[in-house]
Amino acid sequence: MATASRKKGKGASGARIHHAAHRLPWFRTTRFLYSAVVGGVLVIGILVGTGLGLWLGPSETVPSPQSTVQINQNDIDEATLPKGPPLPVIVQGSETAKRLYEESLANQPEALRPDPNEAPKQAEKPALVTPIPAPAAPVPAPELSVPEPAAPENRNSENGLPDAPALAPPGPMADPDTWLANAVPLTPIPGMPMIALIFDDLGIDQAHSREAINLPAPLTLAFLTYGHHLQEMVSAARQRGHEILVHMPMAPLDLGVDPGPNALQKELGPQEILRRLDWGLSQFSGYVGINNHMGSRFTADSEGMRLVLSELKRRGLIFVDSVTTSDSKGYSTAAALGMPYAVRDVFLDNTIDTDAIRKQLSRVEETAKRQGYAIAIGHPHPETLAVVSEWMKTAREQGFQLVPVSTIVRLQQISPRS
Repeated sequence: MATASRKKGKGASGARIHHAAHRLPWFRTTRFLYSAVVGGVLVIGILVGTGLGLWLGPSETVPSPQSTVQINQNDIDEATLPKGPPLPVIVQGSETAKRLYEESLANQPEALRPDPNEAPKQAEKPALVTPIPAPAAPVPAPELSVPEPAAPENRNSENGLPDAPALAPPGPMADPDTWLANAVPLTPIPGMPMIALIFDDLGIDQAHSREAINLPAPLTLAFLTYGHHLQEMVSAARQRGHEILVHMPMAPLDLGVDPGPNALQKELGPQEILRRLDWGLSQFSGYVGINNHMGSRFTADSEGMRLVLSELKRRGLIFVDSVTTSDSKGYSTAAALGMPYAVRDVFLDNTIDTDAIRKQLSRVEETAKRQGYAIAIGHPHPETLAVVSEWMKTAREQGFQLVPVSTIVRLQQISPRS
C-alpha cells in the first residue's frame, strides 16, 4: 500500500501550507528489483553448475556392505596344531623323496646272503680266490664287443617321459655266458680280499655322473634307464675300464615315492612287466646285467621276480640284488634258476655325511676280510664321490683289490655255496 507524507511549504500569500507526497511500496523500488534480478541469476548459475557436475563427473557405485564373520578368540586359543616337527613335503621323483627313501634303508637289516639249500654259512670264503693265478701284466680296458647304437629318444609328446614300445616275441635262448662279453677282464690276486664298488643312479645328474666315470677303474656303474645321453656316457665309462649295469626302476613299498617312468610293478601283469623290462634293456648296450633301483615292493614278489629273472637268464645276463628290503626274493630266485647273480653287502651313503661314509667303508673292509669279498653300493653324491676317491688311493696298500662285480659273480660260479 502507498503511503503519504506531508511536506511543508509557503503559499502565494506567504502563509505556510502542507502538501501530501506519494511514496511507492518497498517491493517496487529500484534497489529491490535490481537485487532480485542478481539473486535469480546466481541461483540459476548454481543449479546449472550442479547439474553439469553430476552429469559429467565420475560415476561410482556405492559398494554394498560386506558380510562379516565374527571369530571367537576363545576358539582360536583352543585350536592346537599337531605335536612334533612339521611333516616334509615330498614331490614324486624329486631329490627329497629319493633321499628320504634311501635314508629309510638304514633301518633295515643288512642283506642275508642267499643260501638256497639252507646250509650254514661257510667261513672259508677267501679260498675262492686261490685257484686263479695273478696276471703277468695290467689288463687293458675292454674292447667294445657290440655296436654302440644311440639311445632311442622315444619320448611321450604329452609329458616328455619315455614310452615303452610293444613287446616283441621272445627270441631264442642266448648263450648263458653272454654277459662275459661285456665283463671287464680282471684276474684276482691270490689271498687278497676283493671289493666291488657299485655307483647307482647315474645318468640323471650329468656332472656328478661324469665325476663317477672319471674315478679310477674298475668300478661298476649302474645307469638309470630314463637318464640322458646314456650311450655316450656308457661308452666313455667302458673306455675307461668300468663295468656297466642297467639300473632297472622297480616299485618301492612307499607308493608316494616315484621310482621313475616304466618301473616294474607286480600289478601290471606279465606282458606289461616284460614289455617294460625289454624297453629298459634297449636304452643302451654294453652291460653285463641289471640291478634294482628301489624295488622294495617288487623284489619281495616271488612271481614278479621269477618272471624278470627268467627273462634275464634267457638273455644271458646277471642280476645284482641291491637288497632294498630284507624280504627280497631276488637272490634266492636267481639261485633257484641257476643263473649268475650277486648280492649287495653294504650301502655306503644311507647317511650322506663324510664321516658316516668312511665308517661304512670300514664295514666293507671288514666284510671283505671275513668272506673274501664284499659288494658295496653308493650314489653320485659329492660326499660319496670325495670319500671313495680318497679311499681308492690307498686301497691296495691297505690290502684290498678293487674289482668289477662280474669278478665276484664268476668266482661264485666256480665255487658255489654248498
